[in-house]
Amino acid sequence: MGVAIYNNTFLDLPLAHAIFKILLDQEPDLDDLAQWQPEVAKSLQFILDYKDHHKMPLEDIIQRNFTVDVQCFGVVEERELCPGGLNKIVTRKNREEFVKLYIDYEFKK
Repeated sequence: MGVAIYNNTFLDLPLAHAIFKILLDQEPDLDDLAQWQPEVAKSLQFILDYKDHHKMPLEDIIQRNFTVDVQCFGVVEERELCPGGLNKIVTRKNREEFVKLYIDYEFKK
């Protein structure tokens, strides 16, 4: 990119909308994540849309805590999305917070 700028050459770089949002100090959302990781975005949308709590609670279905798995040099590490995230279970009441923290982690951390 530096050589292109030096030579006054235009580059056609497809950048995700999330990059522009971050540069403009705006928060990326689930639609931005869907452009980059569509399967993850579908899973998070399922968590947000789940309505059959009377049949089976959300925490029993997804069995998820406030962590994210990160692969680093072939080793999978579990990182907390918030302090105490390892012991905090995703439920119907805190699912929006989980999705927000997950998206924030993916784009900013």
